[in-house]
Amino acid sequence: MRFIKSASTTVFFKIIAMACGLGLSVIISRTLGPEGRGVYGIIMTVIILASSFGVFGINTANTYLVARKKSRARAVGVQSLIIGLVGSVLTGAIFLSVARFQPEAVHGVEGALVWLVVALLPLFLWGSLFSQAFLGLDRIVAYNLFTFGQRVIFVIAAAVVLALFGLDLTAFMTVVVVAVAILIAGYIGCYFKQAPSGTTRLSKLIGRSFRYGSRPYVATVFTLATLRGGIFFVNYFRGTDEAGLFAVAQQLAELLIIIPSVVGGILFPRIAGGAPSGLTARVIRTVALIFLPV
Repeated sequence: MRFIKSASTTVFFKIIAMACGLGLSVIISRTLGPEGRGVYGIIMTVIILASSFGVFGINTANTYLVARKKSRARAVGVQSLIIGLVGSVLTGAIFLSVARFQPEAVHGVEGALVWLVVALLPLFLWGSLFSQAFLGLDRIVAYNLFTFGQRVIFVIAAAVVLALFGLDLTAFMTVVVVAVAILIAGYIGCYFKQAPSGTTRLSKLIGRSFRYGSRPYVATVFTLATLRGGIFFVNYFRGTDEAGLFAVAQQLAELLIIIPSVVGGILFPRIAGGAPSGLTARVIRTVALIFLPV
């Protein structure tokens, strides 16, 4: 029953977040046209890929290590702050190099937009790391809060900045950076407030996190690169107009993976925390029967 409640709560947040994403896509497409939608699609693809590549698998390790031993939560939080900063420097340097030496791949993302993307990178990396740590603590609402919150910020900012005031993508992204920074500051503060007391020593934790996180890391990064990387090729060969059309189709296709990703995400910390061995089999059978027709 607890698993079903957690999964249902997460599905609810995911559906609202996806609805916000679709609404955002409509607003951007109508106010900025296919070209603006293509540029926005490039920006978000860079951020999503960076937030997966730049965490080095530590986000998955956060869930596992906290679920196994709650007293690690504060140390995991300190480690997440460091990893998020290091990862954002690395991914930011890669993005800036591509923007400088292969600008066709990110055509349309130029000038102030480049630096606004760089400013968003640590915010999304920290969001990914701390949300997974919240999942390890079994704080399901908090786990969903970052994804849900940033989607709401994006759609409200688009409605006000683009639709109401008729400003450009740079103004929109500036408002987003400020609002997401406030969100993530509160998110991190809430995590440390809710984390059980325990050690903050990182000497043994870092090595263990990298050993565990490296296993799913490669598969996750390459899978995401395959799913998301297509927009770079479309943008490179066909331009931002067709990249915008591609981004809309891609967004609709991703609706299909909501339920499997939610079930897997909620199941993981329960297994790590010592759930009954038969839980996985029961969940997989149920999901297969329900989801296979879809």
